[in-house]
Amino acid sequence: MRSYGKVDTCFWTDTKIRNLSDNGKLFFLYLLSCPHSTPIGCYRLPVAYIAADLKWPQSTVTKTLTETLSKGLIAYDGDREIIWLINFFKHNSIDNPNVGKSCIPFIESVDRNIPFYHMVIESLKPFTERFPNGYINGLLKGMPNIEPNLTKPEPKPEPQPEPGDDFILPDWIDQALWNDFMEVRKKKEATNTPRAKTSLVRQLEKLRIAGHDPTDVIENSIRNSWKDVFEPKGKPHAATINSNQPVTRNDKPTWKSEGQRLTDKYRQYAEREEQDAISRGLEPALCIAEAVRQNPS
Repeated sequence: MRSYGKVDTCFWTDTKIRNLSDNGKLFFLYLLSCPHSTPIGCYRLPVAYIAADLKWPQSTVTKTLTETLSKGLIAYDGDREIIWLINFFKHNSIDNPNVGKSCIPFIESVDRNIPFYHMVIESLKPFTERFPNGYINGLLKGMPNIEPNLTKPEPKPEPQPEPGDDFILPDWIDQALWNDFMEVRKKKEATNTPRAKTSLVRQLEKLRIAGHDPTDVIENSIRNSWKDVFEPKGKPHAATINSNQPVTRNDKPTWKSEGQRLTDKYRQYAEREEQDAISRGLEPALCIAEAVRQNPS
């Protein structure tokens, strides 16, 4: 951990940075300056730390991490949760022997089993003279020259359902987002039993009927590290129930609209009976009254 981090002014004109999404740019800037970073640019950074610091759902963290990996800006060991910024010294050089000496504890703390360990040490070679005599060469001596795949993060297995878990997630709730929410609940020591999950879905269903987007509701709980779901502030969207069409005031029957419908129905019925009576040479009023008596509905 260090108290500050430098960012070179060429950051914003670097081709790789310019090709990142807005989230990617923010993420890499975070990596250069976050409180977990070290003077050698290789440090432990669990996905949960990123999500908490940037207030992102874990699905966004995973997507942005993958993007940054694909651009060759970082290497990441998902099992050990260790990250390395490949061009870190472009922004934070080892300027003198005192800085080199201060880096040694951080170098020694790096797990030697990460697949890109030798590349981290190789990145220190330009600063060999700023370390004690023979220190960097001693680290490099005898290490196998294995080139790891830096572009593909190791996939983590999807969480398996608990034994006896017959809970089925409705198709209007995003599975990845739901998994992130369940992880938040675990960290808050809430139980994710079928009964608890069913209760959460019922609450989401009520909010959905009231016009709130379930995705917004769940993301709000993840962002605030809540173990429950709550009604968002502000006006809801138009509610949708078993349909893609929003419910409006005109869709809800009222006594006034029902009475108008019946009035229109009898007017049309009377007009037909009147025309029929005239065509037969009968008294229209008597024919209409008789027709209504025989068929009141």
